[in-house]
Amino acid sequence: MSLLAFARDDVWALGVVWPQYLLHHFDGVSWTKVEQTWNAASNSRLSGTSSRDLWVGGYGFAHHFDGETWKSHAASIVTQIATVGGETYGLGAGSRFVRLDRDGQDVALTTAARQPSLAGVWAAANDDVWAVGTEGTVLHYDGSRIEKLASGTSKSLRAVWGTRSDDVWIAGAAGTLLHWQGDRLEAVASGTEENLSAVYGAPNASEVWIGGTAVLLRATAEGVTKVPLANLNAPKGLAWGGSEPVTKKEIVDMHGSSSDYIWAVLIGTGPTEYNHAYIARYDGTWHPVENHGFFDMPPKHVWVRGRDDVWVMRDPSNQRFPKWYGHWDGKTWTDHPESTRPGSWLFALPEIPYGGAYNNFVFGEDDIWAVGFEGFWVHSASAQRSASRGTPN
Repeated sequence: MSLLAFARDDVWALGVVWPQYLLHHFDGVSWTKVEQTWNAASNSRLSGTSSRDLWVGGYGFAHHFDGETWKSHAASIVTQIATVGGETYGLGAGSRFVRLDRDGQDVALTTAARQPSLAGVWAAANDDVWAVGTEGTVLHYDGSRIEKLASGTSKSLRAVWGTRSDDVWIAGAAGTLLHWQGDRLEAVASGTEENLSAVYGAPNASEVWIGGTAVLLRATAEGVTKVPLANLNAPKGLAWGGSEPVTKKEIVDMHGSSSDYIWAVLIGTGPTEYNHAYIARYDGTWHPVENHGFFDMPPKHVWVRGRDDVWVMRDPSNQRFPKWYGHWDGKTWTDHPESTRPGSWLFALPEIPYGGAYNNFVFGEDDIWAVGFEGFWVHSASAQRSASRGTPN
C-alpha cells in the first residue's frame, strides 16, 4: 500500500492482509517484520522525516514511531498523510487539511486553508478553460491567470460544457443550472430540484443536453425542456447488478462526437436499492446500448471520438480493482485492462493527489486538462504533465 525510503539502508514498506497490516523495515541487507496489532484501514500510507519520526496514517487513526516506541492516536478525521517541509499533514473530512503535532500526549489537529474541490472541466481552447466545483465555485483560466466568477449560488456544481466560448452551461445540485453568454453567468430555470451531474453539447450546436437524477433536459434558444426517460431503461440481464428492474435512473456522464451522436452513462437503482450501471446512446432518439458486456465492471465515464471510436472507463472509485477500459469500434466491444492502457489518456490523470482527478477534458493525447480534489488542476501538454493547486500549468 505504501513504500517510504529515507536511505538505501533505511526503507519501510506497508502492506495489508485483512484485517491487519504488514509492516516491514529494510536495513540494507534484509527485511524485518515489525510486529503490531493495528487493524487495517483504507487510504493508509507511510510518511515522516526519518525513522525516528515515522507516521502510519489512514482512515480513523495515526500511529507514530520515535525510533524506539510506537504511539497510537485517535484521529478520526484523518484519511491520508503526507510530510512536507518537516511537517506531517493529514487529509480530513469535509475537504480539510490537518497538521499532526506530537505533543507527547495526543495529536493536535489544526485545520489548514483549503480550496473547494473541482468536479467538472471544459475548454474551448488552452486559454479558455472552465472549471466548477463545490460551494458554487466557477473558475475561468485565460492562459495566464485564474479568475473566480460570481455564480450566485453556494450549491455544489458538478459539470460544465459549452458549444463555443460564449455558450457555456454549468449544472449542479438541486437543479442548479447556469448559462454563460459571454459577459456574465445567469441562472436558468431547470424545472427540477433533482441533482444535475452531466452536460454535453457538440461544437457550435444549437442544443445542449443536461442529465441528472431521474431527469434529462434539452436546452435550446427557446428554453429548457424535459425529455422522457422511458426509453432509457436498462437492458434486461445486461445491467451491472443483474436483471432487477430499474426504478430510478441517474445520468452521471455524457459525451459525443456530434449533435446527433451522444453517449451517456447511467446508474439505475432497483426496488432493493441495488445499483445498476449501463450505457445509452442518442442518434436521433435515446435508447440503451445492447450487449455492452460490462457484467462485472460497471461503467462510469465515456468519451466519444467518432461513431467507430468510443471509449468507456469503469468506475475508478473501487480501488481494489485496476482501472478497466472498454472500446466500441462501431460493431463490437473490446476489453482493455489497465496494464495495456490504450485509450487511458482519455480519462482522468493520476497526478492529482488526495483522491485523484474527478473529471477531465481532452483536446488530444498530449493536450489534456483534468481537475480534482482541493482545487487541483493538471494540464498535460506535449507529454509534459504537471500538477498544481489553484493555478494550472
